[in-house]
Amino acid sequence: MERAAVARKSAEPEGARADADAYRDLARRDFDRRIQVWTVASVVQRETQAEADAYHQHILDNADVGATDSMLAMLGKQSKMMSPQAFQALRTRYIVGAGGFPFVGSADQIVDKMARLANAGVDGLLLCWVDYADGLTRWTRDVAPRLEQAGLRRSVLGGR
Repeated sequence: MERAAVARKSAEPEGARADADAYRDLARRDFDRRIQVWTVASVVQRETQAEADAYHQHILDNADVGATDSMLAMLGKQSKMMSPQAFQALRTRYIVGAGGFPFVGSADQIVDKMARLANAGVDGLLLCWVDYADGLTRWTRDVAPRLEQAGLRRSVLGGR
């Protein structure tokens, strides 16, 4: 498999299986290494999907598109390299969270999508929020306990 194919972004958790397997195969074949596969993820959490979608849209409506486009250009990602739809999807992911895998919804919906991503072979997530303080508060209160109950995260309190 060509290395460029390994870098493909997946929009849905199940699509990440091929990417995770490709990274592991590349590490094993070319470098004789066993690796974990982690990805960046953006979180837009609200009480309901409708509220999360509305906040997500608010983020997009108030984005600094010029700064985003400059960042994408520095990374060599330009609209001429991909379809307009693919470029817009990439741009949206960078506006909301550094190009990360999108988690937009209620706590239960986010946990469900994270479980699907884990089942697809992703070992860990590096999380980001547009409003870090609010996002981390919601995460700690609503999502982290559900992840622990689902067996997807260990308690930071030493097994309590």
